[in-house]
Amino acid sequence: MTKAWHHRDPEAVARDTAAVRRAYPHLHFLPDDEHINIQGGFPVTLDGMILDRFRLSATVPGEYPKAVPVVRETGGRIPWDRDRHIEPDGKACLFLEEERGVYFPVGAPLLDFFRGPVNSFFLGQLYFEEFGTWPFGQRAHGRAGIIEFYAEKLGTADLRTIIAAVEYLQHGEIKGHWPCPCGNGKRLRDCHMPQLAALRRTVSPEVARRCYANLRAGPP
Repeated sequence: MTKAWHHRDPEAVARDTAAVRRAYPHLHFLPDDEHINIQGGFPVTLDGMILDRFRLSATVPGEYPKAVPVVRETGGRIPWDRDRHIEPDGKACLFLEEERGVYFPVGAPLLDFFRGPVNSFFLGQLYFEEFGTWPFGQRAHGRAGIIEFYAEKLGTADLRTIIAAVEYLQHGEIKGHWPCPCGNGKRLRDCHMPQLAALRRTVSPEVARRCYANLRAGPP
């Protein structure tokens, strides 16, 4: 079994946790055998100004940095509702797996996770509390957000094309002689290969497999 991050790379853990502690002194680190649990008060900032504070927990999984920490608001302030970008188990939806490279690339310091997607998530929640709308043009939640993402990248909202493209992304290598997922009869190399190649740079086969199962299981 692979060791957890804080056992596997103690120097990186010490460096990253020290940086987070300096920036967020009210967050407390509680490691166990498999995870690092972070709990406490989180100041939400904009342009260096603290606007408000939330209570949160963040679980850094043993597979980190490959896997993303799981964040929950623990003060009872935000309903556990998908319309508020919260899963029924309280997990905050910070970004799509497919867009991790945009918001928190593998190898980025843990501090960037809190200053970036975590702070942006709570900024959005503050804005929603005040105005009842989202400030950043957030994606739809869940399956609908996944479809939005692939529709943008592929230039089509056709669900059959999106599912076929994600099916290709499950493979380690995408081959140009395959039929194009758009169904126009052309080979992939003569049609949507640039779009699939761009997606391959950010969507791993593992992420594509989870996405494919989600798309296939959902309503048409």
